[in-house]
Amino acid sequence: MLANRARTCCALFVTISWSCTSAFKVSEGSKPKGLPFYVKSMVYRHHSLYEHSWVRVALSFAPAVDGASGPEETGARTTMVREVQDDAASLAAIKSLQARVADLPHTPLVVLRDTLLSIRTAFNALPSVPPQHLSRPSGSDLRLSGNYVERIAIVDYTKRYYLNAKVPFFGSNSLAADLAADGTLAKSSSSGTGGGSEAIAAIAGAVTGVLPIKEWLSAKWVPTTAENAALQSGNQQSVDALRALPDPKTKSVRVELAVETQSVTYDFVSDSTHPPSGQSLKPVASDFDNGLFTMRVAEKPGEKGAENAINFSGKVQLPPAKQP
Repeated sequence: MLANRARTCCALFVTISWSCTSAFKVSEGSKPKGLPFYVKSMVYRHHSLYEHSWVRVALSFAPAVDGASGPEETGARTTMVREVQDDAASLAAIKSLQARVADLPHTPLVVLRDTLLSIRTAFNALPSVPPQHLSRPSGSDLRLSGNYVERIAIVDYTKRYYLNAKVPFFGSNSLAADLAADGTLAKSSSSGTGGGSEAIAAIAGAVTGVLPIKEWLSAKWVPTTAENAALQSGNQQSVDALRALPDPKTKSVRVELAVETQSVTYDFVSDSTHPPSGQSLKPVASDFDNGLFTMRVAEKPGEKGAENAINFSGKVQLPPAKQP
């Protein structure tokens, strides 16, 4: 009688003990013992954002013809583009070039050739950036625009774990598990005595950029009434001066100058398993040879449509044609 009670108590104790433990068994080692998976570890990722900006200047010349009953028409356009350094001296030179273009409509015909030549010369004299300025900008061209640390979880591929279901002393147990694309355990569940479920959530983030600034200037030159009369009379000095135009037959020229700020951001990162200490956070060095970084180009703002425009989608049913 006492032996039967002892066996019953022992079975009851084993059942209670099994129901209080996890239905999963995790192991590690070189020998496979279930479903292989990886785990994530916490790291402190230090970001230092460096912004590199320059100015893109575009100068174009085109003969202009006033339409008989409509907008102005332009002929073949000649455009020159120059990437310019973004500093005080370059901006002063750009302002001087803009002033030359703005004064073009008031230029007398006798000095038109020299004025157009001075505009081209001022454009070509703008200090350009080196060809490798995007892949390897100098330290003086970089501006620290952000410096922060974030706590993230990354997959540790140096250790592999195996998930399996524990086999109970009595009854049965089954295991169902899903792996994420990075090999971590996304979800696992078991059914049977002592079963349970576990889940791991994912973390997502977003980044933003800056918008460039654009300036546009357009100027048109046409001869005055007196200059036009001299041309019609065949004045040789006026005819020779008119040859400076892209198309002398149109007796006019339109000069356009576009100035647009370009910008890229370099995100240099450094990972550490220990949180940063101290109140001052030293930026990650902008080492383009050995550093780990990403480059992001500033997005341009979308064009805004006319306020009095109507946008619609679908189809319009036309009325049936009248029978003759």
